[in-house]
Amino acid sequence: MMGFKNHDFNRYGKKFNPVKLTHIKTGSRFQSNCKDTIQPENIMQKLIGVMKLLEVSETDAIKAILNLISPPPPPATRQNWTRLSTFGHSAPTSQDLWAKLEEANFKCQKCRSQMRVSFNHINGNATDHQLSNLEVVCFSCNRKVSKKGTSDMDHHFKIAMAAIELWKELSTFPTLEEIRKRAGVKQIGGATYLLKFIKERLMKKNG
Repeated sequence: MMGFKNHDFNRYGKKFNPVKLTHIKTGSRFQSNCKDTIQPENIMQKLIGVMKLLEVSETDAIKAILNLISPPPPPATRQNWTRLSTFGHSAPTSQDLWAKLEEANFKCQKCRSQMRVSFNHINGNATDHQLSNLEVVCFSCNRKVSKKGTSDMDHHFKIAMAAIELWKELSTFPTLEEIRKRAGVKQIGGATYLLKFIKERLMKKNG
């Protein structure tokens, strides 16, 4: 892969464990610490290892990262809010929305993640668009504070990393129940086809 010429990819084979990350113990071994505590070079090694296992090209990886951290375009947010009765058919100006993103440094104001940030109405009233009532939050934190809520934060991440870790330990792809228990989630849910994809990639390595 371009840009990684100095790395020995043989070291990221079957013995490489891409999931030995620093986590907070909160009931699941895959509850990620929002504050980066891993050395940058180790993060890159783990990222490259996962990319190699799942056959993700450098270009695709960069595109995915850019898509995930790209801030929501204020004009699109404004258009969506003014169109829907949920938001009272009103919205702040695009300039004000952009100012809120800049104020937050384009990061979640709860956990500092840059992943899929959007706006949350702090008091729960989606028609109250006072700037003091708006905060920038990532997808996970937005789900957490929403009425629907979620008990399985970083659901797909935990499941994917659990599957890879178990595959390395067992030399075969684990069962859904083994993955669920290792990931510490209540159910596999919408990650079923993600696991099918990962299984296809990993079992090729065994072949």
